[in-house]
Amino acid sequence: MEICLIRLKTPENVGACFRLAMQFNATKIYMLKCVKAGRTNTYKAECHIPIIEINSLDEIDDSELKDQKILLETGGQTRRPWSLLSREYLIAVANEGHGASKEEIKFFDYIYTLNAPNLESYNVSHALAIGLYNLQYD
Repeated sequence: MEICLIRLKTPENVGACFRLAMQFNATKIYMLKCVKAGRTNTYKAECHIPIIEINSLDEIDDSELKDQKILLETGGQTRRPWSLLSREYLIAVANEGHGASKEEIKFFDYIYTLNAPNLESYNVSHALAIGLYNLQYD
């Protein structure tokens, strides 16, 4: 499983996503124009998971991710894609305020929105945690 962070602007969110990557055994973290992780105990993730800074989603090697790329985004489908996935997949979250651009959205096979009945949306690291949990345990 690989994780992609798209234009995250809060160091604490990047750090929380790094720790989630470690907890859920991610094999790579792609960072598309993100800030550096904040002081949030990210040392283990940074030492054990390749963190690849990219300038475009086209730089992601998706040869083993056929139809297995999910973006967690406000305004996506609420139908759950989890059962459609193999163990080789990419899950992405995007900018805290504006999400992914229309061009970035085209890269993904599934756009999924987590239900948040009492909120407009989730914090980006919380959304990643919920998505990863659903993929691993559901």
